[in-house]
Amino acid sequence: MEEAEDGLAALRAALKGRDERAVLGCLALALRAGAPAASVERAILRVMAEDGEELHSLLFTSAAFDIAAGLGPEAGKYPLAAAALQVTRQPKDSRVRDLVARARERASAATSASMGEAERALAEALDRGDVARAVDASIELHRLSGESTFVVNLFAKWSARPEVILKPAGYVTHLPLQVAAALNLLQYVSGEEEADLLLGHLAFAQVELSRRYRTRRVEPRKVGEESPSEALAAFKGAVQSGDLGALGPLIARASKGPQGLEETGRALQRLALEEEGGLGHRFVLADAARRLARQLHPAVGRAVLHNAALSIANGYKGPKKLLDVRDLPHPQPGGRDYAGRLLVGLTSGNLAEAHAGLRGLFESGTSPRQAALAFLDASAQTDTAHLTSDHPFILTQAAWRAIADGSFAGEAVPLLAELAAKLALAPKGFELIQAVEEAWSGEAQAPA
Repeated sequence: MEEAEDGLAALRAALKGRDERAVLGCLALALRAGAPAASVERAILRVMAEDGEELHSLLFTSAAFDIAAGLGPEAGKYPLAAAALQVTRQPKDSRVRDLVARARERASAATSASMGEAERALAEALDRGDVARAVDASIELHRLSGESTFVVNLFAKWSARPEVILKPAGYVTHLPLQVAAALNLLQYVSGEEEADLLLGHLAFAQVELSRRYRTRRVEPRKVGEESPSEALAAFKGAVQSGDLGALGPLIARASKGPQGLEETGRALQRLALEEEGGLGHRFVLADAARRLARQLHPAVGRAVLHNAALSIANGYKGPKKLLDVRDLPHPQPGGRDYAGRLLVGLTSGNLAEAHAGLRGLFESGTSPRQAALAFLDASAQTDTAHLTSDHPFILTQAAWRAIADGSFAGEAVPLLAELAAKLALAPKGFELIQAVEEAWSGEAQAPA
């Protein structure tokens, strides 16, 4: 295990530099020496949280780790390498490490701050765009509550405002995406200090992202006294027509009952999938909002869904017809290795072949979860040099989780058909695959 520890130490050092070849060599060294994948993930996450400035990094790292877990140790090394390289490439001067260290010193001293006062301090710091005060409040709240998830949920509460983005034009809010990614990444940290670093990075990312938005508040309008099912149907129509003022009241009515919030979130995600613009930012936002709403008090969960619905409805281009099994190319003539044909189609850019393989899988009785595994493999072969919120990694993570948790099991075909179109046409990262293979087959050594 000493060699594995040396490899992890070398990896952490390499991640802080800009030498991509050294990072891949140290990653290979650590994993070949027996370092657990969890330790490698923690090393990557720590360097990102300490000083990373890329605002999509939370999203990408969360997706990469989930895809690696789904693929297993052998194929999972590719998304891990992609996560390591995106940390290596990004600027690293956020000062989060120093801010967290100072905040931890302050929090360790006896204070008389109450939970309510600390919550207000966090909201005020975020409103004012004060990173240092937001970090201080986050660490204080972690100390008072003893739960890092509680603090992350407060970020969700703060970001769930009834507003739409005016500038940059056409944007959907990414604030809930960062919060949902941080909540997911908490499972990869170990100990209070690492959790504090992640909370500090979230505070930095939320402030920096919100500074880029110019928003407009949306006032609610009165709606009829619909039943929950009627309100849900009206909600779908309001999203499609861009009736922003009706969304909040309709969500309040539609989400009544034990499963009301989940059903409303699932309906929002379906609307995002149907949008004429194709699978993209709106679907990822709906997935993040639905997952966050599960964790929160129902009133806050409704506010999160409302915030996401406003972004999704603002500029909604109208619904399109989604593909079903019989709309896909017939798999015959052709081989019966449908999973292989799907993967080849996705990685070679042959969408017709990918769709034929997908149809073959479902017609032969393959479960939606098993069919989705090929997409994890294919996503790991896409280009990772340019990060966006609709990057194939992030789209694949959202689709995989929606199918794996059963939310879209009955609608897996249209979802995976849309994802296939995205992956097949996405730029490929074969250079990364080659570099990883060379690192694993070479005699990688830790730098002196």
